[in-house]
Formats: sequence, C-alpha cells, structure tokens
Amino acid sequence: MEFHVPDIFFTRYTDVTRTNDVWLNDQYDWPARVKTHYEITYKSSPGRAINLDHVGGNDTGAITEAKFLKHLDMYKSKIGYPMVSVLPSHFGSKVVDRTGDFLWEYHKGARKIVSDFWS
Repeated sequence: MEFHVPDIFFTRYTDVTRTNDVWLNDQYDWPARVKTHYEITYKSSPGRAINLDHVGGNDTGAITEAKFLKHLDMYKSKIGYPMVSVLPSHFGSKVVDRTGDFLWEYHKGARKIVSDFWS
C-alpha cells in the first residue's frame, strides 16, 4: 500500500511513502519545503520505499522551465524512485533531455528506493 502522509506510527503498515507534492510558488520558499518534505518522508519511513512524487512539479500554471529543472536537480541523489507528472515536453527540449538523463541515470544506477534511516 502506498501512503501519502509520512507518519512514523503508520508507515510501518505501508509499502511505499510518497513525498508530498509541493506547489512551486514563488510566494514562499518552495525549495525549503521540498527539502523538508523529503527529510520527513525519509525519516518517517525506515525500511519502506519512497516515491519521489511529482518530480518537476505538477501545476502547469506555476511551473517554469527553471523551476522544473531545479526541482529535478533536488532529487538527483535521493533515495526513492522518481515519478514525473507533467510531461517534460510541455517545457521544451532542454527539460526533455535533462529529465531523460535523470531517468536513465536512475535506471542504470543502484535504484536505491528503500529508506535506510535507522539502519
């Protein structure tokens, strides 16, 4: 079962915990929220898979090429498996190429998806 809320008391009954999607809005420090959401998910889900939810964002009204790429880069070395919601072609070839590279690197790499916090 995949769970959207990283709760240390409930995740032991789940298989996967999703990082919360973050509205990439410039009115608040969205990069800090991305980092915080990941950290909470990672620490709340020891021994559980992590879904890196909405890589690049999921709100086409708020996402720009720069925000998509920044969000993508924030997940590059993180434990978890990537899930892309908005097709990169919405933003152009640069985003398509960087997203493709990101996904190929993940595919060819260790594919470490399980939180090793407390290991």
